[in-house]
Amino acid sequence: MKYFLLLFITTMVSCSKNEHSEPSNEMANFDLTLWFFLQSEEGEDLLDPNRLDSYNHDAIRIFSDSEMKKDITSTLLPNGEGSIVNGPSEIGDEKGYMIRLYADMSNKISEGVYQNTYYVKYSYNETPDMIIIESTAVSNGAYVSKFTYNDKVIFNDSEPDWNNVIVK
Repeated sequence: MKYFLLLFITTMVSCSKNEHSEPSNEMANFDLTLWFFLQSEEGEDLLDPNRLDSYNHDAIRIFSDSEMKKDITSTLLPNGEGSIVNGPSEIGDEKGYMIRLYADMSNKISEGVYQNTYYVKYSYNETPDMIIIESTAVSNGAYVSKFTYNDKVIFNDSEPDWNNVIVK
């Protein structure tokens, strides 16, 4: 229930979402959280440490640049410690380990719209995946308005349904 509430809060859509507003100084540093499961095409949890073929949580790195020089993994962690992988967790019918990412609303791309681009390496020798999170500021807060994974739009305002699963 705790994770469902967090997902609801982080992906809330306001009734007045078309009324864009600039974030206040207080809201400019407000982080929106996006959680997702990582599964194989067969539906296996690729983050489950009990599976031999899962990704090592300590090897997962998040970069802010495509050259993989700016490792920001620790900046996404509470107190700079721990793992970006949480779990086991449950949202709806999905259960397993989840990755947590933040949208910090510091990179304005248009009126009331902010974008964060992350490059995720799940193992040391793997090609990184690109994640783009867009957030929209409205008069009474903000919400995650678009999520793109490797150039595929996972959800947006016009197609908001998503089961929090990325298939890799």
